[in-house]
Parts: sequence; C-alpha cells; structure tokens
Amino acid sequence: MMELPSPCQEITMTVPYEAPAMCVPGGSAESGLQVGVEVVGDYRRMLEMMPGIVYTASPDEPGRMLYVNRRVEVMLGFSPEAWVEDPALWARQIHPEDRDRVLEAHEGASKERISLACEYRMLTRGGRTVWVQDQCVPVLDEQGRLKWIQGLLLDITERRHAEAEMREWHGEMERMLGLHVAAQTAAAIAHELNQPLNAIASYNAAALRLLRAGNPRPERLQHALEQGADQVQRAGKVMRDLLALLHKGETVTEGVYLNAAAREAVSILVADGYIDGVRAEMHLMEDLPRVKANRLQVQKVLINLLRNGVEAIHGAGRTMGRLSVRTSMDDSMARVCVEDDGPGLDAEAVGKIFEPFFTTKAEGIGMGLAISRALIHAHGGRLWLEQPEQGCRFCFTLPLAE
Repeated sequence: MMELPSPCQEITMTVPYEAPAMCVPGGSAESGLQVGVEVVGDYRRMLEMMPGIVYTASPDEPGRMLYVNRRVEVMLGFSPEAWVEDPALWARQIHPEDRDRVLEAHEGASKERISLACEYRMLTRGGRTVWVQDQCVPVLDEQGRLKWIQGLLLDITERRHAEAEMREWHGEMERMLGLHVAAQTAAAIAHELNQPLNAIASYNAAALRLLRAGNPRPERLQHALEQGADQVQRAGKVMRDLLALLHKGETVTEGVYLNAAAREAVSILVADGYIDGVRAEMHLMEDLPRVKANRLQVQKVLINLLRNGVEAIHGAGRTMGRLSVRTSMDDSMARVCVEDDGPGLDAEAVGKIFEPFFTTKAEGIGMGLAISRALIHAHGGRLWLEQPEQGCRFCFTLPLAE
C-alpha cells in the first residue's frame, strides 16, 4: 500500500543565532565559494559525528550544496564531494512522487526567509527508499539579507515503517471489532426474537388444527389468529427497541409498576406452558413506587431471568421446582430478585455468566444475561448474581420515577 507523503510545514520563526559558514571542499577565496568562517578543529569533528546529514545550501539556488558532512555517505551512499559538485543531485534523489512539493516548499521558504520542516522520501545511490526529516533555517547577515540555508536531514525510515505497521494493525483491529460487534448484534437479535417467533408458531399451529378439524369454532380460531398478530407486533417492537439499544439510541421510558411487570412476566410463561411443574412464588412489596423504565425491556429482563431459572431446574433432570420473585426497596432504587432452587453455578461459570456467548446450556447462545445486564445498565440500574445455599439469585435495581 502506497503511503501518502506528509506535507511540508513552513514555520515562521526568529533565528536566534547565525550558524557558522562552511568552506566548500576544494573551494578558494578567489572562486567566491568561501561562505564565511572556516570550520576547523572540534567544531568540524562535532558536525561529522551528528546522527544526520548537516548541510549548508546556497541562498540563490535551493539544492546547490555548499557543504555536506560525511553522514551523507552512510545515509544515501554519496560522497560529500559528489554532493557539492553536482547541484542537481539533491533534487534528483528526491522520490519522484515527493519532488515537486519539496522543491516548491524549499523555494518558498528561501524567498520568504522562513524556517522549514518537511518529511519526504529520498532514493539512495543503490535505489533504496529512505524517509528523511528535513529541517532548515535561513541565516541572515546584519542587513537582513539571506546568506545561506543551514539544514539537517534525519533518517526517519524506521519510524515511518513503524507508523505504517501501527496503522495497518489498527485497521485490522477495527475490522475484527466490527465483525465481533456484528456477530453480537446478530446473536442478540436471534435471542430476542426467539420467544415471539415461537409464540407465533404455536398460535398458527393451533389455528391450523382448528381448520383441519373441519368444524372450527370461530371464537377459538379468532383468538389464535389475534394472539399470533399480537406476537408479530411484539416481535417488531423487540427489533426496534433492541436496535435502538445497540445503536445507543435514547431509551423511551415511562413510569412502570414493577409488581405489575413481574406478574405479567410470570403470566406470559404460564400461558406458554413454559413453567409447568415449577411453582412460582410472588413476594411483592406493597406500595412499591414506580420506576423510570421501558416497560417492554424490563419485562424482557424478567422473562429471561425466569426462563433461566426454569431451565436450570429442568437441566438438573428435575420436573418439579420452585421460582420466587421478590420486590423491595434498595436505598433510593427499586429492587427485584428472581431465585431458583436449581443446582447453582460453579466458580468458572460465576465469573463468566454475564459475558456474551457464554452459556451453560447445550442449546443456548449465551446472549440473554449479557443483553439483560446491558438493558438494566442503560436504565441507570445494576444487575448482579447472588449465590444462596441452593440455586441462583439474580437481582437488579432501577431508579424511581418520582
């Protein structure tokens, strides 16, 4: 994948010093190539030890080098003498895709007498691509005239490659996250639609049996069809509410009586024949204040917790069992607990019970409790697991409406 080069940045600044001028290798005073004080001794050795290419460029012809240190041999494979003798060498070694913008930026910086910071690609003598960071400043005389350009080229190839790898890794992580979210969304939709679709199938089957009997009772047929239609509407509302949650849309809330919601959830499971053989006990606090919630979503949570309790009892090979639903106050929140007398959970399951796709059931997909916790959390409440002496107890809280 081709990387787009970073644009050059022109930086206006006051140069706090005048860099010492350099002597052109092979130059003389007569040839007019001497650009100032001769670099000798320790200062020259320091320049040769710099980790980048130190250069002095002509003020009249950007790219024409008056001095280059020996680092150019290491980075680009050219001798300093070759760099100075060939005025077009620097421009020629700039990557073709970067050349125009870099030359334009340098020319503009020279005319405006401003500093420049730029990143671009250069080609070594052997044809390898090297990323460089070019930083240069104008050196002015006492009258403010441009004397020369002092610059430094640093090799940033490794940094650029690391940045490219990081971008690729980040893109791959985003792709994987997108797939994970899509899988969770599909599983959540399948889980939430399962109940109304099963109910629709049951009512349709009842209607077909009445029709096949040859002498159907109109009132019973009408009841089955009406119930099936109601479940279709229910499935549509489930989809709308679930997608709103997954897209972090605002949850529509109202004042909900938790005691009534609990009774309705139990009634739905009883009507479906789901809790045959399991005794449902209701311990509901009198005058429990209303909570601020979405009634259908709270009902979904209650039904899911009740179904889990029934499945835990039946999963232990028992046909009889007990469920209890208890409402109470928990400080300034209303509290609901659903408890079963099943076999309970082991330590590993307790730690993972709310994770998406974790399930202890052979045919489960492991989204029910994850969705339930997300729904309660979206309402400003909390859902958690308690472990009594036998079975499991799931409790949740919701804020009061008043």
